[in-house]
Amino acid sequence: MPVRVVRTVETTIVCRQQTGQVEQKTSEWLWVTTISQQHLSTQLFVEAAHHRWDIENKGFNELATSWHLNHMYKHDANAIVAFTLMTMLSYTLFHAFLYLNVKTIFRERHTRRYLQRKIMAGFYKEDNDDDLDTDP
Repeated sequence: MPVRVVRTVETTIVCRQQTGQVEQKTSEWLWVTTISQQHLSTQLFVEAAHHRWDIENKGFNELATSWHLNHMYKHDANAIVAFTLMTMLSYTLFHAFLYLNVKTIFRERHTRRYLQRKIMAGFYKEDNDDDLDTDP
C-alpha cells in the first residue's frame, strides 16, 4: 500500500522555568500515513497529528495521576495485565457515564476530580440515593 511521508520543521518560543530565559526551540517531525493528500491537506494532517498528541498526553496524564496507572501493586505478569485492563475499563466507563448521563450544566460547574470523589463516596455511603445531578 502506498504511504505518504509528512515532514515538518517547527519553531516555537519557550520560557525556561528555572531561569526565566526565553529561547527558540526548533523540532523536526516525520509522520508516515496512508491518508492521501487529496483526502487530507498537509496543514490539516499536521494539525490532526498534534491534536492526537494532546489527547494522548492528557489521557495518559489523567490515567497516571488520577487513576494510578503508573504504579503496579503486584509485579506478576498476569496481575499487571489484569490491573491495566481493569483501570482502562474503569476509565472508559467513567467517561462514558460522565458524557452520556451527567447533565452538561453539572459537568461544567464541577471538575472530573469532584465527580470521581462523589462516585467514590457513593460506594461507602450506607443509604445510596444515586443522585448525581444535585449538590450534596
